[in-house]
Amino acid sequence: FHREYLKRCPGTFWFSCGWIEGFPLPGGEDYSEKYREFYGREINEQQRDAIERMLMQNYTHLTFIRWNELGDRVAEKGRQYTMRCVASLCERIDYRLQYDEVEGSPSILQRFVDGDWKKDGSVYLAPGKRLQFDPGSGRLFSE
Repeated sequence: FHREYLKRCPGTFWFSCGWIEGFPLPGGEDYSEKYREFYGREINEQQRDAIERMLMQNYTHLTFIRWNELGDRVAEKGRQYTMRCVASLCERIDYRLQYDEVEGSPSILQRFVDGDWKKDGSVYLAPGKRLQFDPGSGRLFSE
C-alpha cells in the first residue's frame, strides 16, 4: 500500500495521533508551544512561518493515518487537527496543500514491537546509516 500511495502522492507529510500529541507539526495552532517544549526555545510568528515554509517546500499532501483501533473520537480529533493544519498552512504561507486520510495497520506496529525486521515491507537502518530513495527504480536503500 505505502509504495503505491507514495508513487501517487510523493510529497506526503504524515500525521498520526501520536505525532499530533507530542511533536510540533507544521500548521498546528500549538506549533510554537510544542516547539518550545520539544526544543527548549521560544519562537515568534515570523520564525514559525519561516520554519514551516522550509519544512513544507517539498510537500503537497498532509495525510492523516487513521487507526480504527483507537476509536471514532480519537480518529475525528486527529482528522480535524490535520485539516486545520492544511487550512492554516494554505492561508498563512500560501501553500496549496491537500488533505488526505489513510487507514493505519496494527500489523506494522506489531512487527516493529516484535522485532520482526525480515518480512517484506520493513526497513532496517544500522546506526549511522541514512535512508535514500532511488526515483528511477522506486526503491529505498541505505547509505
